[in-house]
Amino acid sequence: MNSNPTTNSGQQPLTVSMEVTDEYMVQEILNDGTEIYKHPLNMSENFAKIIQRIDFDKLSTILSNQGNGQNNGGKKDFEIPEVQVNVSSFINPAQRQPFSQLAPQFESIKSKIMNALTNISVMYDVIKVAKEPDYLVIEPVAKDQSRMTDEKHITVLVSKKKAIAQAAQLISNALDRLQNEANHASRSRIDFHTELRTMRQNWRLRKKGQNIIGDLSYRGAWSNFSQPATFEVIRSENQTAQNPSSLIVNTPKTLEGGNFYVVRTVKGNLQSNTLFEPLKVSHPQLQNQSNESSWQTRLEIAQNMLFNNELFKRLAHESVLLKLPIPTIAAGNQILAPLFPGLQLSINLCHPSPNSSTQYDSASNNTVLEHTLYQLLHEIHYKNMHFPLPRPTSVTLAINSARYVAGPRAYDKKTLAQISQNETILEQVIQQAQHSMLRLRTMCLIDSLAIEIQDPLIIPNWNYLNAPNQTSVRVDLYSYGYEGFSSCRTSVMLHIDTKTVKAIMRDGRVLNLSFESQELRHLLLNLISHHQVVALQSLAKAMGWKLVSLNASVGVGKQEPVCGTASSLVLISPNGERTVSVKSGPHSGIKVKLSSSPQEFLPSNLVSNPQWQQLNGQFKIVNWQRLPGKTFVNKMEYMMACLAIKS
Repeated sequence: MNSNPTTNSGQQPLTVSMEVTDEYMVQEILNDGTEIYKHPLNMSENFAKIIQRIDFDKLSTILSNQGNGQNNGGKKDFEIPEVQVNVSSFINPAQRQPFSQLAPQFESIKSKIMNALTNISVMYDVIKVAKEPDYLVIEPVAKDQSRMTDEKHITVLVSKKKAIAQAAQLISNALDRLQNEANHASRSRIDFHTELRTMRQNWRLRKKGQNIIGDLSYRGAWSNFSQPATFEVIRSENQTAQNPSSLIVNTPKTLEGGNFYVVRTVKGNLQSNTLFEPLKVSHPQLQNQSNESSWQTRLEIAQNMLFNNELFKRLAHESVLLKLPIPTIAAGNQILAPLFPGLQLSINLCHPSPNSSTQYDSASNNTVLEHTLYQLLHEIHYKNMHFPLPRPTSVTLAINSARYVAGPRAYDKKTLAQISQNETILEQVIQQAQHSMLRLRTMCLIDSLAIEIQDPLIIPNWNYLNAPNQTSVRVDLYSYGYEGFSSCRTSVMLHIDTKTVKAIMRDGRVLNLSFESQELRHLLLNLISHHQVVALQSLAKAMGWKLVSLNASVGVGKQEPVCGTASSLVLISPNGERTVSVKSGPHSGIKVKLSSSPQEFLPSNLVSNPQWQQLNGQFKIVNWQRLPGKTFVNKMEYMMACLAIKS
């Protein structure tokens, strides 16, 4: 498009060329200003448009004139006028190439014309064959005259009705199969809104603009953990048989993969170069998780990972504030806390590593302490949401019930500080770990003594229900075959705490022992040595022997090599001719000595009773282990029965 030239004084006229930037022509403009464009024509439509511009009336006039000229015998050449079209896409008539060279450009038009010509030729042949009898004769099929007389109209009607019914049944069965296939396809495809309603029943969702945002945090439980915990819900258009869900959940990258705790006790001191190295363990439950998992599984893993991160943050903060004789260490994803000398508690927050050669071993992980970590944080969340009821109702919420009676009972400042002081999660876990290790030590010690010492029998009775930081066990000592004697049973009650063991004797004495296993071992050995003397005393009374002396703690003679004191017992036979002395020590063992009077006793005015003759007799050591019998009490019974016979 050229604009009109403008001239100025002393200047040449300037020609300005302008082009329309629109590719498509505007077909219609709506009331709101929206323009509807007209798409360009393709080659066949453009060719049809050009054909419509040809004046066929002028062409028919020329052809009729040609016919008249032939009748007159004249021969005149004529030209078909060409239509001049100002289209840049067509070739100039002066430079037009032959039709063979233009065939690729008009291939689609040529194929359509050839197909139309073929169809018309076939239709013409069919009509010609059907109309002219020279090619084909169509005659009706002749029927049997005998059957035509017998056939009635009602029979024809019934047969047609039956045939129509069969056809209708076939169509109905096909329709039922199609409906079943459609219903099955619709049932296998989960609806987006139905699944979204199911998600809202378990997770917090809200709509922000055009997006659906969910929250995985524990803010409803007054949690102050600030890690991002939002996820986005998107509609899935590609549902497959392996993943029929119509929802796609996009969780933060920091909450993918999952994590888990490994709580274990470590002997010795760890090297400083291994503190900051993460523990790489492949967990079987988290190893096969991928993006193709269900949205419920992915959200549960993400929320568990958020819970573990919050728990580890609390533990790390408490480890810094906790004041212990041996300080705790928090390095990387690991927390070390001392339990006993040479024994530490290790808490590791592990992330699954598919390339790790170390497999998750449930035997090395203390699942009880791991469960305690989760339970303590759950209790904190529960207490934040469930306050105790006020008494009276006008009192403010979230006050400890013990503080309600602080005024009437006149509690001092120290008592109020003890009431308001709460143990942290790390302190409770350390105490429970100490108690579990002390209980395990006590259990192993009692079992080893029961195997080592067969006489008397050591039978522990553990309570089935115990507190997390306290366990009770009753240890009974029995002499085999003499359970009917009340004195042949010795019992001791052990209360195992976090760092101490309290032993309650049968006579009411209370002994407080430390966490050292040797102290409990010495106590049990002393009870065993004293039990043998007391059981022999009960047997002597039943057999008629006389008790001269019983000393539970012998202070004379050779002392015990390690710890404890021996017990002694002196018995006289019923006839007064034999005297038995027994000494039982926790480490030295049992020693039996025997003294007898002379065989010929000559009474005098000064000594008339034969028993006084034994005062100056010498005691001889008896090898009691060679006596027949299973236990010490059984062997002493056999010996005393033989000594009681009058010579």
